[in-house]
Amino acid sequence: MENEQKWISVYGTSMFFLTNNGGKTISYDQVEKSIIYCNSVEPITWSHTSSASTISLEKIDLSPEISESEALSNNKEIDRKRSISKDEQTRIITEVSRLLQQELPDDNGQWKLTTIQQEHNYLFAILHPVKKDFRIIGPKIKVIMDSKTLKPLNYMDNRQLLDVFRDFKEAEMPVISKGEASEKLRSYLEISPVYVYQKGRYMLCGKIECSYVVDAVTGEMISLDE
Repeated sequence: MENEQKWISVYGTSMFFLTNNGGKTISYDQVEKSIIYCNSVEPITWSHTSSASTISLEKIDLSPEISESEALSNNKEIDRKRSISKDEQTRIITEVSRLLQQELPDDNGQWKLTTIQQEHNYLFAILHPVKKDFRIIGPKIKVIMDSKTLKPLNYMDNRQLLDVFRDFKEAEMPVISKGEASEKLRSYLEISPVYVYQKGRYMLCGKIECSYVVDAVTGEMISLDE
């Protein structure tokens, strides 16, 4: 709570999609982002000084705009989702390790690769702390890589932004259980029919979202719109 300069413990749910037959749930990220690889791996570490060449950071244009010629040619290559082999996964982890060793040498063993996302001609290697952080806005590093060469081009570290909340009081431990919170949230869920593109076809799904969370200490319902 920003006005009281403190964190609070809450239960809530992120948006997801439920297939029409109720047999499968699809996360928002699976629909809206080109996630190629997602898994919790071992901490990214290094044990010696790298003999590889220095990584030169480049200025990256992340604008979604495309050129007129690309638009007129209906270039599918821009948004085509590619697959990543096991060997490429290993190379990505190696290159990310090199970048961390060069730019954040004190962070040895503190990060793990959780997701690789594709956006236009780039790959984004998403890193989260090995030590789990339960805050809604937690530490995260995005390593921007060339999708063809798999070379790191630059990175984004959100910890400087999180310094704004450095003096916030820690949240109290939850009092009510997840089961109790689920029952409270049930009547606040909003369901709407949508078509979701998955595996080359559109599927009728129910979009499940909720604009409320439950205070894990008092049990009070809190609107996210306030």
